[in-house]
Amino acid sequence: MELPQKRILMFEGADRAGKDTHLPLVHDSLKENGLEPVIFEIPADLKKELRTCSPLERLREYLTHNIFMMQQIDFYLGENQKNIALINRFYPSTLAGHNLNGIIRKHFNLTNGNNLEDLPYIQKQITPVLRPEALTILITCNPEELKKRFSDIEPLHRYESVDISIDHQEEFKRLNNKGVFGDTVLIDSSGSIKSTFNKIKSELTQYGFNL
Repeated sequence: MELPQKRILMFEGADRAGKDTHLPLVHDSLKENGLEPVIFEIPADLKKELRTCSPLERLREYLTHNIFMMQQIDFYLGENQKNIALINRFYPSTLAGHNLNGIIRKHFNLTNGNNLEDLPYIQKQITPVLRPEALTILITCNPEELKKRFSDIEPLHRYESVDISIDHQEEFKRLNNKGVFGDTVLIDSSGSIKSTFNKIKSELTQYGFNL
């Protein structure tokens, strides 16, 4: 059995772009083909709680959770090359739109030159895109299709709107162009679920996944 080159797949994108639809499809397809995928994501109750926090508090909590998440992923991956970690949005827009280096420095008290030599190590431990085994699947959608998706389903919270989603999508694209997400495949989900999933499968095949 050929083993994939990547063991961490990060699904990123704005609300209603299609992450929650396609991540389970990829999970099931990987499992059917002999791999052992597990989905890692921020718990729904924590997401709800964070919406009441200030921006700085949200950033701090996201970073703390992501540190813990990466520790879980390291433990799960271990030496078994069949184990695959699927991350549902490691970079929420709250985190993606800010200076991650600055946040990490403050979180670990890396100021005034203290322990700055540890920064690359800390970043590698908590930031999957800095790892060679990580691949980001950035899912996008054209604005007209996003508008349709928002009109079909009631927003879950006050931050969920088509205008905010379009803004976040542009921010994700900008960050991707700057290389923030590391190795990345860009997927347009404006078509049907089947056609979008086929695009994802085609891209993952290039990295040794047999879907």
